[in-house]
Amino acid sequence: MDHAFQFLDADLQQQFIEELEKRAIVHRVGHAGEVRFGQDVQQTIENELMCEIRDRVFASWQIVTCPEADVAAYRAFMSKHDIRFQEEISDGERWFLIPRKHRPHSWKIASSAAAKLIRS
Repeated sequence: MDHAFQFLDADLQQQFIEELEKRAIVHRVGHAGEVRFGQDVQQTIENELMCEIRDRVFASWQIVTCPEADVAAYRAFMSKHDIRFQEEISDGERWFLIPRKHRPHSWKIASSAAAKLIRS
């Protein structure tokens, strides 16, 4: 299994696992609850399943990533500014799922590097 992914919200993670099982997609659940999967199902999982779960959270969304050293600063900024978010871990990297209406590149956060943005 080449890849690992986990919604840190237990309900979202359970929905994700149920969808994998319903579609008979080969995967394994690790000790920490992460879903492990191979390269052969990566596109289906990342482009379909994860997006379907994210769509249940926010009708229009984006993913924000930042260096691990800046995770607490991003989390604090979003909480302070009432920006709803969900956390995910993809292949060991922390991601924040947020509504698309926000402009994270304009946020004034003291960071070690610029945030990356993935739009749906």
